Amino acid sequence: MINKKEIFQFLTLTIRSEKVLLAISGGADSILLLHMIHQWTLTSKLNTKIAVCHVDHNIRYQSSQDSVFVRKICSNMNIPIFVKTIEWKESPPTSNIQSRCRTKRYKILEGMCNTKNIKYLLTGHHRDDNIETFLLNLERGSGIDGLSSIARCKKISKDLTILRPLLNIGKEDIYSYLKAHNFDWIEDPSNTNTKYKRNFLRKIIDTESLTLKNRILNTISHIQNSMYTVYHYAYIEMQKIITVNHGFITIEISSFVKLPQEIQSRILMWCIQVIGGKPYKPKYTTLQRILSSEKISLTISSCYVKKTKKELKILKEYQHITDVIEILPNGTILWDKRFTITNNSTTTLSVTRNSVEYINSEHKTLYTENVLLTMPIAIIEQKTILLINHLSGIRITFNFYSLLHNIHPWFMENIEHPN
Repeated sequence: MINKKEIFQFLTLTIRSEKVLLAISGGADSILLLHMIHQWTLTSKLNTKIAVCHVDHNIRYQSSQDSVFVRKICSNMNIPIFVKTIEWKESPPTSNIQSRCRTKRYKILEGMCNTKNIKYLLTGHHRDDNIETFLLNLERGSGIDGLSSIARCKKISKDLTILRPLLNIGKEDIYSYLKAHNFDWIEDPSNTNTKYKRNFLRKIIDTESLTLKNRILNTISHIQNSMYTVYHYAYIEMQKIITVNHGFITIEISSFVKLPQEIQSRILMWCIQVIGGKPYKPKYTTLQRILSSEKISLTISSCYVKKTKKELKILKEYQHITDVIEILPNGTILWDKRFTITNNSTTTLSVTRNSVEYINSEHKTLYTENVLLTMPIAIIEQKTILLINHLSGIRITFNFYSLLHNIHPWFMENIEHPN
């Protein structure tokens, strides 16, 4: 049974924007999503405008027919549609196909949202997708992040939130509703190919009872609560033991090692993500090497990590700094995904990475050479200036907590930042 009232209430309470984008493949779940959202907009007082994006993965020979089908439905409903075709550099992939298509698809969808200034992306994920994802990650040996599976509402960047209004609905209810209302949909033949692990698990799930499915969903809910609890306490402890320096982080070891290892892992992961400027998680095995070693120096995710008995220092690996950016007068940039630099002068600045030739003895009284090499310099009127302190007309900041918020907005948005 599909509870339209609950879905409409979820949308009304969640959406705070005039425009939303629907990811519509033409499959049963996405067709239900399209009709539900269309009905909601007709009854809602929010005046929300919807648009559709259909991504042709360019894998199946008949895939172009899917876009014809979706175009026709959108035309009948007077909904604007954008069709995007994935262009593979050489030929379509023959391995890890589903994962690579998913990555390409979301890149297109997120790019369209940014281009069109759309703050909500809606997908048709349902209850059985959630169970499949849980079992896939369980088989891979994932931790609580992977086992927490799919969130119904997840903010993935400062300006974009993914909503999955159908996440509480079972696949059998989706088919029943579409048949009862004479709605057509497309069946992708690749979804029945059990050479894909997700499809193999799907076939098993389809034979299981609703009771078992609900037990798995309850487990997912418990794991999500555990994950949020770990993140909450990791964030609190992190503020006590890290020192935010000029573009790098220092962790005080004596307090750090007293924390549970799961908390240590989160803190270390967050610091590496911010300094390295990469949203994906560092390799788990490398994190464990760092945590289990008393002394160690290594590189990970574009960072250089050095651990001693007293401290753990995380720097940007300077070879990975490539930003050369001009800042116009009164302009602001984010340099190397770490430093926010504002040019309040009347001169255009050229900002790039520091170099050994520009480091002098005065600089070395402030930081070691490997730290100095990760800092920005500005070339002003043919003079090279190390941007450490605020200079006349130039403001530079490294706001660790704000950058962390950008990487994990879904968790961090309700946390008060200390700086």
